Amino acid sequence: GQSVDVSWTVSNNAASPALGDWQDALFLSEDQVLDSGDTRLITEYQSDRSPLAGGTSYTATHTVQIPRMGTGQYYWIFATDYAPAYQRDNQSESDETNNTYAIPVYLDGADLTISAASAGPVVSTGQQVPVSITVTNTATVAALEDWTDAVYLSLDEQLDVTDPLLATRLAGADSPLAGGASYQALMTVEIPATMVGQAWLIIRIDDQDDQDETDETNNLRTVPIEIRQPDLQVSDVQLASTTASLGQALDVTWTVHNAGPGDAPVDVSDAIYLSHDAVWDVEDLLLSERDASAETPLIAGSDYTVSHNVVLPSFTLGQSYIIVRADKGNRQGESDETNNLLAVGLMLDAADLE
Repeated sequence: GQSVDVSWTVSNNAASPALGDWQDALFLSEDQVLDSGDTRLITEYQSDRSPLAGGTSYTATHTVQIPRMGTGQYYWIFATDYAPAYQRDNQSESDETNNTYAIPVYLDGADLTISAASAGPVVSTGQQVPVSITVTNTATVAALEDWTDAVYLSLDEQLDVTDPLLATRLAGADSPLAGGASYQALMTVEIPATMVGQAWLIIRIDDQDDQDETDETNNLRTVPIEIRQPDLQVSDVQLASTTASLGQALDVTWTVHNAGPGDAPVDVSDAIYLSHDAVWDVEDLLLSERDASAETPLIAGSDYTVSHNVVLPSFTLGQSYIIVRADKGNRQGESDETNNLLAVGLMLDAADLE
């Protein structure tokens, strides 16, 4: 990826002028012999140099960018009057064998590694978890590309295509990273509800292999975490009166308990329904919804009790039920999503005016 200034000099060693319009080219090669497998970096037409009088020369300069190649020993090969194998040379010469010149060049590379990483170690589903990393270029040459750092979640310490991507970070602000230099970064990931128990955050730098490196196998680091799930339950519901009239205001008091081993970090809402039976379904009438974010996070083993006033609408008279449902939209991943509600009986009647 580095940009390099190159120059070359072409001489007409004969007495006669060179009258053709030729082109010069520069290649990177694994050996000193130009062939079709070499990487052409530039082609420069030299029509403004023609005719080139006998015994004279010219010098050309150019800036080239080193392409993505393996590290190691290579050669610059400068070629004048260059033409691909399927074309004829533009300039006829007394000696066609001395039109190339090779110079050795060693291509070195950066080596990005994760020198430190931390997170957790105990987290809950839905939690926003900060992940701290330190990235070091252990090579002597700079890392010049703009790469991406990424965090995955895995049930083992091996990254594969089934591991979900949690977060990415463009490291362009940290590039170029000089040899021996480091940067620190903080990424925030949300723990999904699909995993529980022992897991690993897998941090991968240069996630898309944008930066050529001397060692591509040391770009990963794992951080063990334990994922715990909460379990929100409505443990108690109290009505100001178990008998009420249509149109009457009624105070409902309920307690939500986190019975799981993990904290509940997601902002949820509680809902109050009026139902013909003690089983909630989509046909039940929503009376009110209460934002429970003031109770977030609900620590494992803790609870909260709140009261809310609802007005009873037109409904079938007789036995009915008030149902309180915690986490109405199932936003909080839990170990058990079936125990989030509790029903209590309510006898509905109507006023009798005489």
